[in-house]
Formats: sequence, structure tokens, C-alpha cells
Amino acid sequence: MNPLFKINEDIYNFTDVIIYGSGKAGVGILYKLFQRNIKVLCFVDSNPDNISGKIFNVPVKHIDELADKYETAAFIIGGRYMQEISSSLIKKGIKHLFFDYANEMTGVLHLGGEDYSI
Repeated sequence: MNPLFKINEDIYNFTDVIIYGSGKAGVGILYKLFQRNIKVLCFVDSNPDNISGKIFNVPVKHIDELADKYETAAFIIGGRYMQEISSSLIKKGIKHLFFDYANEMTGVLHLGGEDYSI
């Protein structure tokens, strides 16, 4: 089973929402979430060059700082490397992944330690 969710319905079930990627795609996702009055905890990135300060008052952190603390958070992924990023997050124990495909956010829920094809 590989359930899909519309972000405007299911993202509200999460108190912690994190955007993976602090580049153009991540900022675009932030804008969409702001439009829906969804508070973003932070951006995460794996590139040390991108870890600095804040973007629109949202902090940018390295993924290794958050993976253990926010396993139940909703991670939203956009940009070119969605498959690689999602595989990495699943290995780190992240269970709730949402994706931004061509301005239409959908999500895949990872349940019970089973890996789903993305």
C-alpha cells in the first residue's frame, strides 16, 4: 500500500513541518505553505555551504541535526533530487514525506519500516 495525500488536507495533521532544501525549490515550497498558513519549523539541507542563518526568518539546519529529533515531522521535498533525498531520509528513520511535483504537492507516507518506491 502506498497512500497519497493532498498537502492541503494532510499537512495540517503535523505540528512539525520541515522543508528539505534551502534553494529555489525550498523557498517556493515555503511560499506555498505560508499561503496556507502552515508554520514551517525549519529548512534542512545536507550541503554545509547552505547551512547559515535564516531564510524569511526560518532557520536553515543540517539534516544530521534533526533526523533523530523529528522522526514524526512532515518533511517536504522539492527540487531535482527527490528520489535520492527521500531514500536518505527513510534510512534516517523519517516516516512522513511529502513531495512538490510541478506545483502540486502530494505526499507518500512511509509506514512500519517498509520502503516504498518513489
